[in-house]
Amino acid sequence: MPRRSRKQRRSEREDHRRLRDGAWLRWVVVAVGVALRLWAARGELWLDELISLWQAVHASSWLAIFDGIHSDNNHYLTSLWLRLLGDGHSPLLYRAPSIVAGAGTLAVVAIHEKLKVLVLFAASFILAQYDSEARGYALMVFFAVACFELAKQDRGALFAICAVAGLLAHATFAFALAAFAVWKWRRPAWFLAPIAVFILCWTLDWRVMVYRGGTPEPLLDTVRRLARATLGTPLGPLELLAIPALGVALVGLARTRERVFYTAIFLAPAAALVLLQPRFVAPRYFLVCVPFFLILLAELPQVAIAMVVLLNVAGIARLDRGNPKEVVQYMAANTAGDTVTLSSDHKFRNWIVLEYYARGEKKQFEYVDDQSAPWYVIHDFSDDPNPPAIAAYSLVLRTAWSGLSGWRFFLYRRDGSEHASFLPEGQPSLSVDTP
Repeated sequence: MPRRSRKQRRSEREDHRRLRDGAWLRWVVVAVGVALRLWAARGELWLDELISLWQAVHASSWLAIFDGIHSDNNHYLTSLWLRLLGDGHSPLLYRAPSIVAGAGTLAVVAIHEKLKVLVLFAASFILAQYDSEARGYALMVFFAVACFELAKQDRGALFAICAVAGLLAHATFAFALAAFAVWKWRRPAWFLAPIAVFILCWTLDWRVMVYRGGTPEPLLDTVRRLARATLGTPLGPLELLAIPALGVALVGLARTRERVFYTAIFLAPAAALVLLQPRFVAPRYFLVCVPFFLILLAELPQVAIAMVVLLNVAGIARLDRGNPKEVVQYMAANTAGDTVTLSSDHKFRNWIVLEYYARGEKKQFEYVDDQSAPWYVIHDFSDDPNPPAIAAYSLVLRTAWSGLSGWRFFLYRRDGSEHASFLPEGQPSLSVDTP
């Protein structure tokens, strides 16, 4: 371990003293952050979580999770948990490891970073979004932050363990691993196990991974969504706040002792985009960079930090993944027969989710590729929702949605109250949300 200067030792003692003095307040902030994540974890599983659950439960063996699924929705540590639980449990139980990982991230930050940094982490919309889903992103962030603090303390063995776990949590931890390698290149022994695990995962799985992806969009739109989710700014002029925030982050980068790492962690995803040129890119692919941007963002004036925190908390309060169960229950309550027949604008996305929540209903649900089905479902994740008019159908329900996961549903009923599938007039049904 290199000998630290007297100035560095004095600075570290001052940091530790500040941490002790505000310990009680830090744990209050951690508790608030955990409460926000529990709030974000309410509601039903959305498509990617359900795909992960199905893949884990139906894998041919435990080992097949590592070498037999080949899907970008297979996040190893999360898949092991989902397989252990099996089907039919509450969403909160499936999401428990992510919630715990999110709490762990806050605890690490509370112990090692400034109070301003902790407040930004606790209130972060994008971290709360993924700390409350049955996916591998929260675990990845936890191990990335843990590796960062361990590397600063030159604790190589624990660093290597956390780096291996980070790769098993999610493949995009590789961005952080590359940044750590650039920063700590004089410590090659730290990286022997993580690099070996990376090569093994690449050979067995990642090189043949199938990217289900989503709706392609321009890279600039993805960056804008990432900035909005990180800073909490709504669509519109407030998006311009990202410019001074970026400037502050650059100033913080220039001042910090870990500037090599920060530079590398932000450049690694950009290099991957240039080399791989993926067809689909989502904000979550850059999530591993967000914690370190938040650390730099703590250089903002306190008033600006307060505004960022309020905007993020407001986003968490609105967070909603679409309420597919509400759609299922409405169709069941307003169908007279024993079978609910529906169609939609996207069979893969809509039917997987709706069929899962239809299993608890007494009536049978069937999907048909028929424009004249009694029920028609449209999924929408636009910033400005505008339900389209469909000939011979009336909009009867639209669900709430806000965030980076899931989508809102528009439910249409075929015109004609005489249709045998519908309840007679005057029969009780669920409330209708009309435009």
